Amino acid sequence: MAAVFVVASLNDVEASETIPQGKTIKWTSDFNYYAIWYMIFGLLWILNWLDCTSSFVIQVSSATYYFNSSPAGEGQADVSKGFKMAYLHHLGSIAIGALIIAIVQFIKIVFVYTAKMAAKTSGENKVSQMIVKCGVCYLNYLESLCNYINKSAFAFLAVSGKSGFCGSAWNAFMLQMKHLGKFSVAIFLSNMFIFLAKIAITAMNLGSLYLIMKFITKDT
Repeated sequence: MAAVFVVASLNDVEASETIPQGKTIKWTSDFNYYAIWYMIFGLLWILNWLDCTSSFVIQVSSATYYFNSSPAGEGQADVSKGFKMAYLHHLGSIAIGALIIAIVQFIKIVFVYTAKMAAKTSGENKVSQMIVKCGVCYLNYLESLCNYINKSAFAFLAVSGKSGFCGSAWNAFMLQMKHLGKFSVAIFLSNMFIFLAKIAITAMNLGSLYLIMKFITKDT
């Protein structure tokens, strides 16, 4: 982000005529313009890499907790092993998964930016607005699909630790197709418990708020 501000300051910065204390940047060269887009893509890649790394560490910790547990006693989650696998053994696989998400997000940003620039020139065109909304919806769906593939690949990689990103994604897909019924039931049960937890948290918040307003603030 600091480099983005530095590159932006290389252009002509003038006072805004409409916004008090505002500034308007006039791009003086194509190099500065494309450098900004390059840094935005790099920022997206880094942020997604951090998110994928944390998700992978959690999955490895969960896997070690499962394999360390037995009927004789409950095991422990090896978080340090998750960091070791993430940074020493599977750094490239995590970077590839983050790169896929970053590319989709970058395409979405460029698409929305281009659509807004076109809207300024064409005016309030309902057809163009509908096309933009459909395009953003498609890109959001594509991003969700890539996130699902990443999570499945990282889960298989965390358990097996043998193949790379592409091999883990394929093996995870085949595993889900082979046990589609079991996965569907597990996802349904997990979503149901999450929904019940949301209801319970909401009810507890409302109940505690009512008790506070009735007995402490007395402004029910």
